[in-house]
Amino acid sequence: MNYWIKYIFTFLIIKKKQFDKLFFSLKKNEYTKFVILCAPRSGSNWLHTLLNSHAQIFSYGEILRRRFEKAPTQVILPLDQLVFSPHQKQVKAVGLKLFYHYLNENNYRQSFQEIVNDTSIKIIHLTRKKTLEQYLSLIKAQESKKWSQSQSSTKFASIHINPNEFYEYKHNQSINEQAVLKVFEKHKIFTLTYEDLYSKPEGLLEELQLFLKVKPTKLFSLLTKQATGNFKDSILNWKDFEKRN
Repeated sequence: MNYWIKYIFTFLIIKKKQFDKLFFSLKKNEYTKFVILCAPRSGSNWLHTLLNSHAQIFSYGEILRRRFEKAPTQVILPLDQLVFSPHQKQVKAVGLKLFYHYLNENNYRQSFQEIVNDTSIKIIHLTRKKTLEQYLSLIKAQESKKWSQSQSSTKFASIHINPNEFYEYKHNQSINEQAVLKVFEKHKIFTLTYEDLYSKPEGLLEELQLFLKVKPTKLFSLLTKQATGNFKDSILNWKDFEKRN
């Protein structure tokens, strides 16, 4: 689909859902609640926009972070007011993004616990198999201040990665992942990987839509991968990692 056609479709779908929520009085809570659970740079922005291209799905993305950054001294509203409030009856699934590290951060702990306590909330667990690529993506996003991108990919300069810092990151992420899965063990969980989402999206997204109890349709996103090509060429000291693998 042409980029600008996608853009117009996405704009109209999202704005209609927002308009209906604000101005129509006939609203219900009869929808599937969900959370996209992941670590940063797992493809969650892409998944969030894919879900929002569905007329029956309302994904609020990183609403917790946005609210905290907008008013850091104020307590974040309960989720039944902020996200899981009544929506128009045509909306069949409503959710937000939740990062692993929110479990241990004071700013988000209340919201995290609300989700843990409500076992009706379904968990979409998004992971990334290639942790070094994920770590490289994280560093480049932090340096460039670009966390998502549409249309053309960006050419990033090669960088040096400290192996000890990477392996500490990998270890901590594994601990955080196991910790959050433990607290969500009573929830229904749909697990998918970044790699599968890019390589075979159609069948996987159809399963996910059925998991959310919405009518399956073709989903689309305006976002693209921020960097292309062989990721090894982006690491100046790649041989340091070859030695340890």
